[in-house]
Amino acid sequence: MKNWSFLLFSLLLVLSAQGQRQNRPLHAEPDYLDKGWSISLGATAMAPINFRQDIALYNSPRQDSASLVYDGKLTATPKAGWMIDGHRCWMKTKFKYFDYWEVGGRYYALRGMERFNGDYPGKSSDGLLTSDLKTKFNLHTIGIDAKAIDMWQISDLKWIHHGPVIAADFQFIQRTRTKGAEIPLPSTLPYKFQGGINYQLGMGKKFFPGFYALGVMETPILTIVPWREKWPTMNVLSTKWQPIMFSIKIIFLDKRPSKSCENRPNAMEEFDKDKPGKHNRKNGVMEGKIKRAKVKKRD
Repeated sequence: MKNWSFLLFSLLLVLSAQGQRQNRPLHAEPDYLDKGWSISLGATAMAPINFRQDIALYNSPRQDSASLVYDGKLTATPKAGWMIDGHRCWMKTKFKYFDYWEVGGRYYALRGMERFNGDYPGKSSDGLLTSDLKTKFNLHTIGIDAKAIDMWQISDLKWIHHGPVIAADFQFIQRTRTKGAEIPLPSTLPYKFQGGINYQLGMGKKFFPGFYALGVMETPILTIVPWREKWPTMNVLSTKWQPIMFSIKIIFLDKRPSKSCENRPNAMEEFDKDKPGKHNRKNGVMEGKIKRAKVKKRD
């Protein structure tokens, strides 16, 4: 018991010291602006809500007069996809609760598979067949989003961030492929256009001035368009799925323009050789004084 008390006291002491420590600002750089660009590369996953379920489908709504067509078990298997995005970002804002903003676009692919074990209809002369049906889906999506992120700094160079993401996506490719049967299992596909609110969580590190790297996880929490599909899960085939995106983000802040003449655009073109400058005026005055001195000397 004494050991646990000592460990708990040590942990509270460390947390108290961390909370009292004043960390250096992450983005107070004299050579960089508080805005820049970001790019992300990552992977997507579809987490099935109904991992395994029994399925029984009839050829008529009235089961007493209908014959059983599909009878078996359905297993959902997630598959990895990919994603890429690019954003314009702003840091060190004047808002109270958000420290980092992003606006941009993205492309990602959602993939998964359903496996059906049981009876399914064959040709008219074959009747019901017993076998495995494997149906894979690929949903290729483009979209735009806006992010408002709160940054919780845990050291001089590291932070944890989280916040909402307003997203609008369009699935321009919805592709399914079934193996093991000539007649696939009845399935549904999501609405091509969807808009809603996602949630983002991650951790970042500053490597050197103007350059940051972040690990990010994002998932939908509310679907607004269409509103009848307000739950964040996505109906694909016969299963409900929760899309999740994992990515590595790199941020480059814009370089602050230099005030020196060398970095001014068209500086040499703006320079007029014929126009007398400050030094030329002094030289002219000195030449005038020398001429007057020579005249007085002759006299």
